[in-house]
Amino acid sequence: MKKIFSCLVISAMMLSMVSCGVEGSEKTAVQTATENTAETEKPTAPPKYAPASEPAPVVINGDTFIGEWSGGKNRILISKNGDEYIADIEWRTGGGASMTDSRLTYNCVYDESSSVMVCSGGVLYETEYLGDGETSETRVYEDGTATMKINVKNREWQGGVLHEYSISWLDDKDDTFHDYEFDKIQ
Repeated sequence: MKKIFSCLVISAMMLSMVSCGVEGSEKTAVQTATENTAETEKPTAPPKYAPASEPAPVVINGDTFIGEWSGGKNRILISKNGDEYIADIEWRTGGGASMTDSRLTYNCVYDESSSVMVCSGGVLYETEYLGDGETSETRVYEDGTATMKINVKNREWQGGVLHEYSISWLDDKDDTFHDYEFDKIQ
């Protein structure tokens, strides 16, 4: 019985050695063809995004200005009222005991020839925080003028071109935010 069992084990070992290629390294035609195909035709992953296409033309008109524009804690909110636009600008200066909130409101008209918003009649209010919850609001002026200009930057995004808008507020009265851009958030 031991002899028969031993013979069976030895036979099984020899068969497994032959099938693994230890004795005689001959491969079948199917194995060779499969290996050659795998080496020459390695699959490549498709690109993550398609190449960028031509950007859609940027159209700027008065309604392009409508929305909320942010520059950190500072913001511009432009809305439409009939044929005119209203620009509300808010910013904060100072901190702690000497903090002041400013709010400036303009009446604006879109100038098609120069693609800018022309603003006049600006009324500036400043609210000063005095401590113990006390505030003091002052009407600083009511004759502010400014222009607002849209800036457009193009960048590639997911196979296309994304237009990113920002606005420059050019205040003629006191040049508060010279060379400062507000990004469109809504």
